[in-house]
Amino acid sequence: MKVITIVVALLPSFALALGPGSRPAASTPEVRIRAKPGRDWELAYRLREPTQKLAFAWTEGPNRSATWITDPDFQIVSTGDGEIIRRRDGGTFATVHVAIPPAYGSGDYGHFMPFGDVAIIFYTAGLLACEDACPEDARWS
Repeated sequence: MKVITIVVALLPSFALALGPGSRPAASTPEVRIRAKPGRDWELAYRLREPTQKLAFAWTEGPNRSATWITDPDFQIVSTGDGEIIRRRDGGTFATVHVAIPPAYGSGDYGHFMPFGDVAIIFYTAGLLACEDACPEDARWS
């Protein structure tokens, strides 16, 4: 049986609360992360109220629209303020799923740093997103 070791690395400017009873701040969605069978990882963003867009707080590094795979009804686009995810038809949504390949990518650093022994460092700062727009001091809660 092959065992995969995962190390989740948090940037110092973000505090991620995991565990029973933890709640995201009003403008940040709940994010669930799971390894999909095969190679990709799945993120599920769940908002308390429907929104027309989810804006990412951190936009340096890999281009999400080139590497993240959305459900067919969604798209990730670059705007003057960074990257957002939205419905293709412009409608509102409260949940969206994306698949992320565990590859290093380019830019400042990638979301994943795979090692030869199948271990992975997973940087979570690039996952932080907010309803409509993130404040400059956006944080996980």
